[in-house]
Amino acid sequence: MVEYTEKQMEQRRRAVARYTSEKVDRVNCLFPRGTKERISRTGMSCNAFIKKCVLEELDRIEQESAEE
Repeated sequence: MVEYTEKQMEQRRRAVARYTSEKVDRVNCLFPRGTKERISRTGMSCNAFIKKCVLEELDRIEQESAEE
């Protein structure tokens, strides 16, 4: 196992924060209790399941808008 100095750990934290602020949008949402268990039964991670559903719905909405 690699041991990092405090300076190295701070550099890593800054690099991760910089990457996430530039490359991704973070969205936190709350679901009714039991939703996580239901999602896990699909065999997908919660993150993968939510991303798939959101992107499919956005594609559908954008396609409908383009047809109008």
